[in-house]
Amino acid sequence: NRVNSSLTMRMVNQKLSHRFRFAEAMTLIELLVVIAIIAIFAGLLFPAFGRVLATLDRTKCTSNLRQVGVAIGSYVADNNGYLPGPLWVWQNPYYHSSDYGVLGTVLAKYLGLTILADNQTALADVLMCPAWKRGFPYVQDEQFIMNSRVGPTSDNPIGINPWGDAEVVENNGGVQGVDPLGLDRPRPIASLDVPASTTWAMQDYDQDSSKSPWYLPKVDDTRYPGIVPHAVHGYYPLNPEKDVRNALYFDFHVAVVPTPTPIPP
Repeated sequence: NRVNSSLTMRMVNQKLSHRFRFAEAMTLIELLVVIAIIAIFAGLLFPAFGRVLATLDRTKCTSNLRQVGVAIGSYVADNNGYLPGPLWVWQNPYYHSSDYGVLGTVLAKYLGLTILADNQTALADVLMCPAWKRGFPYVQDEQFIMNSRVGPTSDNPIGINPWGDAEVVENNGGVQGVDPLGLDRPRPIASLDVPASTTWAMQDYDQDSSKSPWYLPKVDDTRYPGIVPHAVHGYYPLNPEKDVRNALYFDFHVAVVPTPTPIPP
C-alpha cells in the first residue's frame, strides 16, 4: 500500500507539474498579447496626447502674452501714454539690470519680477513660450519679436518703430534721446495711425518668420543655432496654412497670427 500510495502521489505531482508548466507558458503568451495591445493603444493615443500638449503650450503662451499686455498697458498709463522702450526687435526671457532694451528690465515692476541689483541677470518665465522651450533647449535666445514697422503714420509714410530702436541707442554709445530722427525714442500709443485691434505688437518668433520673401526682420545667421526652425504652435510641412503664431495686439488682446506672417501694416 505504501508503494502504491507513493506511486500515486508521484503521478499526481507529475501531472500538476506539467499543468503548472503549461499554465506558465500560457501566461507568457497572454503577457505578450497584452503588451502588443498596449503598444497599439499607445500608438493610437500618442498623436492625441501630442495635440493636448500643443494646446496646453499654446494656452500657457497666450496667458503669458496677456500678462505682458496688461503690464504694457499699465506702463503706458503711468508714462503719459508712451509705449515702453527703446527695445530690441527680438526679445528673450532673460533680463539684465543694465539692458534698457529688454522687456523684462523695462516692465519688471509691472510684471512682478525681481528688481535686479547692478550687474545681475534673471529669468522672466512670463517672457518664455513653453512650446518654444520644448522645441529647442537654448531658452536664452530670442523667443519673441516686436513689431518694428508700424504705419504709415501721419508723420512718416513708410512707417515707424513704435517702441524706439535699442540698436540706435547702442550705436550712439548707449545714450538715449539724442537721435535727430527720434528713432531711439518710443512713441505714444495714441499716435499710431493703425487699428490697435488688428495690428500685432509682439509675437513668438522662429527661423521661418524671416525667410523669403522676408516677412519679418531676419536674425543674424550666426545666431540661428539658438532659434527654433519652425512655428512652435503647430508645424505642418504639407499644409503650412495650419501653422500659427501667438500674437499680442496694440489693444493688448492676444490672438493667433496665421503663417506666413504678413508684413506689418
